Amino acid sequence: MHILLFGGTGCVGTALDDVCAQAGVRLTAPGREQVDVTNQRQLQDCVRDTRANVVVDCTALVGINPCEQHPETAFLMHAVKTHWLLTASRDVGSAFVFTSSHAVFDGCSDQPYDETSPPRATSAYAASKLAGEQMTLALHPRGYVVRFPTLFGRRRNQALGFVDKMAVMLLQGKSPTVAADKIDSPTYALDAAGALLETLGQGTPGLYHLCNAGQTSYHGLICRLRDRLGLSQEIGAGKDADFPALAPKPLRTAMVSLRRPPLRRWEDALDDWIATDRTALQELAR
Repeated sequence: MHILLFGGTGCVGTALDDVCAQAGVRLTAPGREQVDVTNQRQLQDCVRDTRANVVVDCTALVGINPCEQHPETAFLMHAVKTHWLLTASRDVGSAFVFTSSHAVFDGCSDQPYDETSPPRATSAYAASKLAGEQMTLALHPRGYVVRFPTLFGRRRNQALGFVDKMAVMLLQGKSPTVAADKIDSPTYALDAAGALLETLGQGTPGLYHLCNAGQTSYHGLICRLRDRLGLSQEIGAGKDADFPALAPKPLRTAMVSLRRPPLRRWEDALDDWIATDRTALQELAR
């Protein structure tokens, strides 16, 4: 298998690069200096010249607020660009993977969302991601849509996700307040990337939820993070409404999969991440 990856320095891209290296899978990941993903000709030429077995797009405009402030960029990144990629990959016979998010759900369900749960977008970010999902599934015969929850793990671009930021704050001796009413299935990016590679190997296109098993509140997640870091400061229990955004944020977005076996529990995955990346986190906290 040969994978062409766009967005190789983010959380999923970094993890996919790692698992491909371990599995002996060839991966090509052009950087921004090589391919401007907002340039249709550059992007499609790269797909057609590389002729990989699979094209994976991990590039995005991340976050509710940036997408609300620049909805045209959100739809360019998540819908228009997706059409460019799926068209070029379809033309050369490559499978195509669109990476999406639990944010496509409205967060009003008391039960975890599975692949049959109807999405309902409540923000420009979610609407643009949902548009990319629908195009991939409708227009590419070998199209995969993979939804991820909140992820943690190493990033080559040095950006910090929610869990990483909390780890750095805790290591700096701070006592953050975290939403106790926001429910998720926090997932180790390495586990998600391994599941993606396994799914591609099975060759059955469609929609997949890739997440560690179980669910917890953000507050519960960060309390376990604190404990596993060997720290003792108090973690304030707040509400998600205490951290307003420019559009409604889904409150309960835990996920499960009906299409593949469950991954390990999020608690075990978190412990593994801390054991693996503790030194790197301590460096960031200095």
